[in-house]
Amino acid sequence: LDLEKINAQEIRDLMGEQSYQLWNQLKALPRFLEANQLIEKLGDKYVLTPKGMRKIGQRALRDIFASLNRDALGSHETLLRGNGIVSLLEESRPYQFGDPFHLNLSQTLMNSMTRQAFSDRWSEETRRLQLHPNDFEVYQTEKRTRSAVVLMLDMSGSMARDEKFFAAKKVALALHTLIQTQFPHDKLKIVGFSSYARPLKEKDLPCLNWDLENPYTNMEEGLILAKKILTREHAPNKQIIIVSDGEPTAHLENGKVFFQFPPHPKTLSKTLQEFKKCAAAGIQLNIFMLGQDAPLIQFVQQVSKINRGKAFYTTPNNLGRYLLVDFLSQKRKWIAA
Repeated sequence: LDLEKINAQEIRDLMGEQSYQLWNQLKALPRFLEANQLIEKLGDKYVLTPKGMRKIGQRALRDIFASLNRDALGSHETLLRGNGIVSLLEESRPYQFGDPFHLNLSQTLMNSMTRQAFSDRWSEETRRLQLHPNDFEVYQTEKRTRSAVVLMLDMSGSMARDEKFFAAKKVALALHTLIQTQFPHDKLKIVGFSSYARPLKEKDLPCLNWDLENPYTNMEEGLILAKKILTREHAPNKQIIIVSDGEPTAHLENGKVFFQFPPHPKTLSKTLQEFKKCAAAGIQLNIFMLGQDAPLIQFVQQVSKINRGKAFYTTPNNLGRYLLVDFLSQKRKWIAA
């Protein structure tokens, strides 16, 4: 839609002054966003810049955390201090044998001066600062445990109802921003699955829609692709997070998609086989289901017997809270292991 070709005077004549003013604001919006480097024009269309993508992700993350009880989530700090991939914290403590020697020099000197000031041996002749082993303080370090995560987004036709896909897309943006800002050593990949599975780029998420042309739920191929992605990663902790609203209705048969609803027993069997392969590869799977009908619950129960992950039944409104809190909780468990 070329906004420049629309006759603004006709809008004023037909719809009134207020609509005309709103139209002018809308018309100025692309120029404002471009001036602030949030979008850029490629060919005949506008696309998000990396800065624009970050802004949207940060807003999604803020929206989700704003609804959380701070007591339940804490301040999102890791529970264990350690070595490995570390970042220095402002806190320091007395040095103990075996600690990494990240010296807090100012506090060490302060400890020495304090100790000597209250010492009976302090005199004009011994004013020179003398360090004692107990004076040394080192910065605490925060352990960063690497993990690789694949988020599987159901893009089937049923996700269009009740804003389910909008909620799934929003939590994908928030999770991407959370990992990028708080856990930069982690890797997040996104897989979309409908009648077939494909990798998704984070920059495409804001404009992503459910699949109108391929509306079935081929969870089997989604798991195959997710496992393939994680096989290439060398992180010690690997996880697949699935967001869906129903049991699988399609699978691959001789390279082609086979669909049936209610699901064919072979579809369920082949999908469960992929869950088993992921479990055997040491990949944890957590499922967030936007539905609670009996066949779905039965399918999830079968998955839970195979894999050491967890299953959550939630709603579009609560999806973000459940998924992000569980992700942070899992990070704490990996760190404490």
